[in-house]
Amino acid sequence: MSFMIAKDDMPLRTTKRKGFRVFCRKLNPRFKVPSEPTTTKRLHGKYLSLRAKVKVELGMTDNITLTMDIWTNTKMESHLGVTAHYLKGVFMKSVELTARPLKGHKTIPYLKEVIESICENWNISANKVAAVITDVGANIKGAVKQLFGDAKHISCFGHILNLIGQKAIGLYDKKTRPSEMENETLLPNFPDNESDIEEEGDDDVDAGLAVEGEEQAGGPHPNPNRGEPLPELLRKVKRIVKFFRQSEIASSELKRLQIEGAGKKEHEVLKLIQECRTRWNSAYAMLDRFLKLSDQVAMALMKMQREKKTKSKPPSMLTSNELDVLTEVRDLLRPLAQATNEVSADKSVTISKTIPLVNLMLEECFKQNGSFCTCKYHSSG
Repeated sequence: MSFMIAKDDMPLRTTKRKGFRVFCRKLNPRFKVPSEPTTTKRLHGKYLSLRAKVKVELGMTDNITLTMDIWTNTKMESHLGVTAHYLKGVFMKSVELTARPLKGHKTIPYLKEVIESICENWNISANKVAAVITDVGANIKGAVKQLFGDAKHISCFGHILNLIGQKAIGLYDKKTRPSEMENETLLPNFPDNESDIEEEGDDDVDAGLAVEGEEQAGGPHPNPNRGEPLPELLRKVKRIVKFFRQSEIASSELKRLQIEGAGKKEHEVLKLIQECRTRWNSAYAMLDRFLKLSDQVAMALMKMQREKKTKSKPPSMLTSNELDVLTEVRDLLRPLAQATNEVSADKSVTISKTIPLVNLMLEECFKQNGSFCTCKYHSSG
C-alpha cells in the first residue's frame, strides 16, 4: 500500500476514504487498512532506507551530473529542486534528491550555501560532479560556477530553446530577466499524441503575454501589413481558449461539431489547449490545436453569439489573415518543440545531440526562407 501511495502520488488520507476501504475489504476481508499516521510512519521509514541506499550508490560513483531548478508552488513558496544522474552498471539512473525550501533573497552566496549543504547530505563531493545543468538565471549560474567551477556549468538547452520561442513571438516582457522566472521547470511538458496540457494558468488570460508598449503597434509582428501585433493575436487566442474551457455550453457545442461535422468518435474529440508561461512549448501546442479546430471553433462561436445562451459574451473569431499569421508562427515554433522533445530524456545522455539539432534547425531556417533568410548565420552568405 505504501508503494501504491508513493508511486501514484496519492494523498495520505487515501486510507481513510470509504470507497478505498470497501475495495480493500472486498479483496481481503481480513486485511486491516492502516490509518493515516501509520501510513505516514511507514512511508518515512521506507524513505530513510532508500535514502541510505542512494547515498551508498552516490558515494561509490565517480561521475555525477546534477540538474537544478528554482520553482515556486501555488503558495508562492520557492524551492530548489536537485536531481542526480549517474550510471549504475550500464544503465542511466536519475534520482530526485530534494526540493529544498528557499527563504529570503535568492542571492548567489545563499544559493551556493544551500547547494553545498545538499551535496554534503548526499555524499556528493565537488570532484565527483562532472556537470551541473541549470536554467539561464544569473543567480543559480553564479552559485554553481563558484562552487563547482565555470567549466562544469551547462545551461539547459531545452530551457534556452523555450526562451527563444517565447522571445520570437513576444511572450516575454522586455523588462523581465530570465533569472526572475523562478517557476520555470527544467522538464518540458509537451503534449504527446493530442493529450491535453494541464489547466494551470487558465484563469489568467494574459499571463505571460505582456510586452513593453503592448498597446502600440511596435510589438513583434511577422508582417506589418496584416493588422494587429502578434502578442495581441496570441491574447485573442487565449481569450477564445479560456471561453471554451470555462463554458460548458461552448465546449459541448465544440464537441458536437467534431462528432457530427468532422465524423470523429467520442474518444477522438479534441479540446483546446491553454498556453501557460511555465510550460515548455505550450504556446506551440495551443496554436497547433487551435488551428486544427479553427473551423469548428468559428461555427461554435457564431452559434453562441447568435443564441446568446452563455453568461459571458463570446469572443470574436480571428480573421483569415490572422489565422495565416498564426499558422506561420506555429510553423516557426514547431522545430523548437521537436528539438526540445529530442533532448528531453532521463535514461540517456542527450548533450551530444545539441550541435546536430542546432545545425538541423539552421537548415530548416534556410529551407523555409531561402535567400530571404536574415539570421546572422546565413545573412553573410
